[in-house]
Amino acid sequence: EEEEEEMEIMAPAAKFIRTQVNDYLQYDPTMSGPILRLAFHDATVRDISSNPNIGGANGSIRFELEWSENRGLSKPMKVIQNIYEAQKNFNSNI
Repeated sequence: EEEEEEMEIMAPAAKFIRTQVNDYLQYDPTMSGPILRLAFHDATVRDISSNPNIGGANGSIRFELEWSENRGLSKPMKVIQNIYEAQKNFNSNI
């Protein structure tokens, strides 16, 4: 019930993305951990000493998949990219 109330107040695009992610995880629940790991690796900073004002959850992970600590993240990245592309199409229709 609480989740339904939360969904009602969400922006249409956010609701769409949440639904897409939930639907995908229903289809393949083994991707929940890798998608969470992808988000974590995007949010963390490799070396804060170089510039403490950079980093965070900014989508830069898509440019960092070749780093050794990010190995195995290309599959969840493809899932998220597909959802992102679907969301762009959704937004053009609202």
